Amino acid sequence: MFTRLVETLTGLRKLDALVANAERAASPAGIFGRALDAAGISTIIAPDDLARVPRTGPLIVVANHPTGFAEGLGVPALIEAVRGDGMALAHGWFRRWPSLAARMFLVDPQARGDDRASNAQGIRSAARWLRNGGSLTMFPAAEVARPARPWTKPEELPWHSGLAHLVRMSRATVVPVHVTGRTGWAHRLLSAIHPRLGVLALAHELISRRGQSLTVRVGLPIPVEQVLAEGSPDAVAARCRAAVMELTKAGSHSRSPATRSPRAQRCSPSSIDTTVIGDTATGS
Repeated sequence: MFTRLVETLTGLRKLDALVANAERAASPAGIFGRALDAAGISTIIAPDDLARVPRTGPLIVVANHPTGFAEGLGVPALIEAVRGDGMALAHGWFRRWPSLAARMFLVDPQARGDDRASNAQGIRSAARWLRNGGSLTMFPAAEVARPARPWTKPEELPWHSGLAHLVRMSRATVVPVHVTGRTGWAHRLLSAIHPRLGVLALAHELISRRGQSLTVRVGLPIPVEQVLAEGSPDAVAARCRAAVMELTKAGSHSRSPATRSPRAQRCSPSSIDTTVIGDTATGS
């Protein structure tokens, strides 16, 4: 009874219904895209940005984490639509939704003791997937951006150095992705009191975004040699984080000054023209 009440108050039961609707949906999109459609959220992205995603070869997509579930579904949905092989590195609580968990390698960033063994298994499985030519979306902050104090602006947290180990194990190209957005007052207030309290508001964050859009920018692919040349794992994580945050600058897509991007378009994953993207994506 108490568990049911908590699930209702936190929006988890509505999220369960949303995922169930996505599973039943008749759509050419994968499960990430169908879940995003069920949430009523679209994506704003320029075709030129989508074309930056390499169509083949080991690929790690690294993104900031401003709102939680929305980009957790939205970025993998875009990669899934472009390549057809999208997997994500995600928190173990996604076991609640097996259809989503099937497209994820699950870890627990707060794991302690023996629980770390399951994390290591998840990372090894992700590296094996990448070595076989797959793509993986990850949010290396491992937590949603939060403010230091309730009245301050949410900030992207430092990135985990585990990103460097995954790049080294897989020899994957890295593509930086930036998502614009921030959480509502409930998450900001709760997470300022204690980070784990903010988690209670994340389901409502997704539900409340119906009818809204995610604005996504994609940077130039970074070859593995350039990533690892940074040296220490912390430096590699900081380098990749900087590449993502650079995309927030007006007009910046980490491209040559002579290159202009077509106007960004609102779309859902099921409407992406992957044939056109395939003609232009080079990964270089």
